[in-house]
Amino acid sequence: MGIKVLLADDNTTMLGFLKKLVEKVSVVEKVVGVKNGREAVEQAQAFAPDVICLDVEMPEMDGLTALREIKALQKAGKVNAKTKVIILSGTMHENDSNVRRAKFLGADYVFPKPGGKDMSFSIDAQVFLKAIKDAG
Repeated sequence: MGIKVLLADDNTTMLGFLKKLVEKVSVVEKVVGVKNGREAVEQAQAFAPDVICLDVEMPEMDGLTALREIKALQKAGKVNAKTKVIILSGTMHENDSNVRRAKFLGADYVFPKPGGKDMSFSIDAQVFLKAIKDAG
């Protein structure tokens, strides 16, 4: 059985890019995209993903608040405790308060969000995709 991935980003272009990128991973079975943190928390329970990728800045509920709620649901047994959470930040720096907060809240990985006109990663996309594969 393959890996199920939940992607949360309010930017439809970014969501489409991430979905295409993740779908290239041979062990990925299904990818679901949502547009805000509230939907991510709901789908974390309903879809039971192996990996959740959260953008930091989203309407209704930001990614860090969603991360906190997902981790609480994991402790309560309502979300699989083995589900890995990846935070994607468009304004990420190693000393960024969002990065520190994401790690404090229990993010398994924190990556810079892809950007620029060619939607390239600031880091090697292979590192991001390896994190997806490792979740399975």
